[in-house]
Amino acid sequence: MSAEYSSPSSSGFIVSDTWNNEWSDLTLLQERKNCLIYSGVRYDRRFLIKALRPEHRALTEYRRMQQREFRIGIALSHANIATTFSLEPVDGLGECIIQEYIDGQTLTQWLLTKPAWTARERVAGQLQDTLDYIHAHQLTHRDLKGDNILVTRNGCNVKLIDFGLSETDDSIYASADDIRNENARAKELLRMIYPHRRTLTRRIIRVLPFVFSVCLLAIAASFFYVAHNERHAAEQEEQLMLERLNTALELHHAAIRLAAEQSDDPMDKDSAIFEEVQRGYVMRDSLMSLYPNDEVRRAQIFNIWTQETTHFMNKLLKNEEK
Repeated sequence: MSAEYSSPSSSGFIVSDTWNNEWSDLTLLQERKNCLIYSGVRYDRRFLIKALRPEHRALTEYRRMQQREFRIGIALSHANIATTFSLEPVDGLGECIIQEYIDGQTLTQWLLTKPAWTARERVAGQLQDTLDYIHAHQLTHRDLKGDNILVTRNGCNVKLIDFGLSETDDSIYASADDIRNENARAKELLRMIYPHRRTLTRRIIRVLPFVFSVCLLAIAASFFYVAHNERHAAEQEEQLMLERLNTALELHHAAIRLAAEQSDDPMDKDSAIFEEVQRGYVMRDSLMSLYPNDEVRRAQIFNIWTQETTHFMNKLLKNEEK
């Protein structure tokens, strides 16, 4: 999926005299600690094949890690995330995750080509939009870096890859701290993409500090009177919002707890809990839709929902371990 995977067939589509569902042209691209990365052709199209190492294929823990990675990948549907298609057996490789094959290069390699400013803006915007999407689903990438961000050779589009979980992960759900830390890493990547803009901004701040301060003071003064009059109404609206949010959270957590108690099978239980969490996103989004896009309460609802649900899920998992 990265530049190191390049091959004569790296366009993603292969011209052939046959068209069938048998795998052919299996090529080892990369060896990792827990898995082997192959490319292969089926239906005249190249795919990425992610297999466990032979010594790990019979171990339950590694198979569970593979299944969790597949569940995350298949649940994500975004133009800038490499698509996960299936988890299926491949002759000689065991159970494998089948993913989209990307003809591209890593963000680090792409930046070395000194891309145009318009291309940098496109890549930065797509990267931010992709992270907003996964964070809205209470997930983080967990290994966000230049080598896990591909830029396609055709169109300069971002493709985020490698959502694998580490061996020490207790939950697929991200905490508020996880999201904050990942946003900090994202800012560093955006600085790599926008080095000149960052320098220009610093120059402007040094040249025009007084003008900037006066503008801020004028804006603050113009809004002070209106803010003072609206304060009481805002407090009442916030109280109403919190009451609605707490009621929705109680219903949501009760549904998750019921799903966890209805099955003794770990896989069925995980699936049922995952479905209830997805329904919770609908409840949360319904509450957020009560306020305009620029309303601060939308962010409050999102942050409180994320924190409370993460705390509840971690507490639920600890109780199950006992």
